[in-house]
Amino acid sequence: MDDALIKEDIIKTLLYFSIFNHALTLDELYYFHQKTNVTRQRINYDLRGIVSEKNGIIGELNGYYYIKPHMNHAVERFNRGKISHDRWKVAKRVSTIIKHFPFVRGIFITGSLGKNSSDVNSDIDYLIICKEKRLWIARTFLRLFVRILYNGNKLMCINYFLAENNLSIEDRNMFTATELALIKVMYNTENLNQLIQSNPWIEEYFPNYQSSNGRYHLPPSGLRTSDSRSMLQPLFEMFFPGKIGDKIDALLLRRIQRNFKKLFPDCAEREQQSSLVISAGTAKIHGTSIGDQKKRILEKYHDLLRHHGIFDQHGHEQTAKRDT
Repeated sequence: MDDALIKEDIIKTLLYFSIFNHALTLDELYYFHQKTNVTRQRINYDLRGIVSEKNGIIGELNGYYYIKPHMNHAVERFNRGKISHDRWKVAKRVSTIIKHFPFVRGIFITGSLGKNSSDVNSDIDYLIICKEKRLWIARTFLRLFVRILYNGNKLMCINYFLAENNLSIEDRNMFTATELALIKVMYNTENLNQLIQSNPWIEEYFPNYQSSNGRYHLPPSGLRTSDSRSMLQPLFEMFFPGKIGDKIDALLLRRIQRNFKKLFPDCAEREQQSSLVISAGTAKIHGTSIGDQKKRILEKYHDLLRHHGIFDQHGHEQTAKRDT
């Protein structure tokens, strides 16, 4: 492959993560590379050449690569790793508790902590997998738990729930693909595998994704909870059997739908931004700012690509359809 095309793809990857002030290692550059026919060794070879260029766009510090002149991104990556380690301890404690809650079948970490890039203001974003037709019961108990024990603490963000039979995510873009590619499993590896298998479109953005063998989905060693099933959970679930549980879950869903239509006249706009999804199989309830943030990130990424000549005058990516 032409060196210029490899260089372009490396720059594209670094530009996206530069939006988060997040420098990357060589292994991460390979993992998030947007071509299939380039080996890790070839990326390493071309990367060293780019870094050595007198007026090159890419710099390196202690194994972290960044877009010049943002050397601070490499320094921040190191410092955020320390903060993230403390956040992981909190995430493990909370995950160890909520795995016992009724109908919780999987616990995952997304967002800045999923990237191991938390700063002092970062929260902990959870994605919870629930039993089919019990999602809203599970969410109700978990929301009560957060309000009682973490009232006023913005560190805990448990706002995204999926049912086991509804793991395919429709919000498909670079932002969501990155979040899924870096999601960390805290409880139930089997559900992680099902989540990934339900979203094969990730590889359209990151063809080398499966080559990692799942290592990017693991939190730091010793900082995840056991996959063993809770002995208390079946006792709690006995109170919501069969059709009775179905009706209670459906009732909670209808109540939430009514309340949100009254509270937020802009429900349609939030749904369009994918910051609000309320259905039998999905509870994604974020503020409008989350949808705006995702939009700003994607627009910033496109602006950076255009600035570096990777988009043509019509706004279409020049390299999107080139032969591989």
